[in-house]
Amino acid sequence: MKRGVGRPVKNRKRGEEEQRKGKRSKTLKCGNCGEFGHNKLTCQRAPTRKERQAQNKRKEKTTHTNEPSTN
Repeated sequence: MKRGVGRPVKNRKRGEEEQRKGKRSKTLKCGNCGEFGHNKLTCQRAPTRKERQAQNKRKEKTTHTNEPSTN
């Protein structure tokens, strides 16, 4: 038996009557709101760019006020 050319096949070749191995679930779960059927990128409840910038500015202000003074 001769060795084939190229990278070896990772999984064995299944017969016609065998079912395919499923790797992913059928439904997506959003990481933002936790609902099924969409992901984080297509979430309708995701904050807009302006809202995210406003949140980041608020975080920066709170981190600067929490620093100890060096007097």
